[in-house]
Amino acid sequence: GDRFLFFRSNNQKTPLKITYSAFHGVGFLYAKRMLKEFGFPMAQFFSVKEQQDPNPDFPTVPFPNPEEGHKVLTLSFKTADANGSTFIIANDPDADRIQIAEKQKK
Repeated sequence: GDRFLFFRSNNQKTPLKITYSAFHGVGFLYAKRMLKEFGFPMAQFFSVKEQQDPNPDFPTVPFPNPEEGHKVLTLSFKTADANGSTFIIANDPDADRIQIAEKQKK
């Protein structure tokens, strides 16, 4: 329970904006719940809508694996830029692998 939810009050005040992609898999609801449980402001959580819902055809990516890097994160970058997000989290379709990326200042 709550004994694992450290720094919830800090999380509620964070300016961090997170973009999330489920790559057409099952991770969206779990990621959303996790961030909510940790007190992260949901107004600062942005899902890649085109990849949010499960779809076994994976129509927006050549291969639904976040380890593939830039070539599968195109929509994540677009969503992040549109929302002023500098932090991206992406799961593979069964949500057992994760990629985390942070936009760097030039």
